[in-house]
Amino acid sequence: MFYTLHNFILSITTELAIAQDIPRAVIDIFLLVPFVSLILAFLRHIIGVKTIGLFFPIVLSVIFAVSGFTYGLALIFFVALFTIFGRVIVRPFRMLYLPRSAFVISIVTMGVFWTLIFISAISNKSPVESMSILSFVVLLLFTEDFLRVSNERGAKNSLTLMGETILIAIIGALFLRWQAARDAVYTYPELSLLVPLLAIALNRWNGLRLSELYRFRLVRKRLIVDKDE
Repeated sequence: MFYTLHNFILSITTELAIAQDIPRAVIDIFLLVPFVSLILAFLRHIIGVKTIGLFFPIVLSVIFAVSGFTYGLALIFFVALFTIFGRVIVRPFRMLYLPRSAFVISIVTMGVFWTLIFISAISNKSPVESMSILSFVVLLLFTEDFLRVSNERGAKNSLTLMGETILIAIIGALFLRWQAARDAVYTYPELSLLVPLLAIALNRWNGLRLSELYRFRLVRKRLIVDKDE
């Protein structure tokens, strides 16, 4: 009964969205984002991949899927570049966290703005046409997270963490752009019922992550040898 009710509600919701001229691509993304969150949770919980939170890679996946990988990666590169540049500039002032964040965000905003102007001037094509202003605003949120992580773990570890986050976001974006998945959830929106069920199953895993098994493989071998002796 719950399945039938859920199927009916989702079908009506999809039909209403189509009737309101909401683009098919938008409907597909909304229906697929829960699956992306499940994939990212699996990669973090079972594989042991580290990311800057769970929310940011999901949003980044949507940005990649909508704006494309070229402009998405370029925007992330310049945001990260000017974030590091801002940290270097603000370091001698010994500012507190909040004023320092405001200072760095202003550097990032103006740096990306002038970079877009420079790219437009030399290519006679505005990159803003391929990305929404919302994408840039979301990446500004990433600036604060990147600052927090770099303060806690250092610049080298934060860059490694950012690389893993981008890699996971690319995997999520490829799934969002997978036409077979888009057709499946559009035709059968009740497939979203699988997400909470699979999340409950994922929660039952309480063993070591695969990355931890690989990291401690030498210790395990040594314990086995000691046990045999």
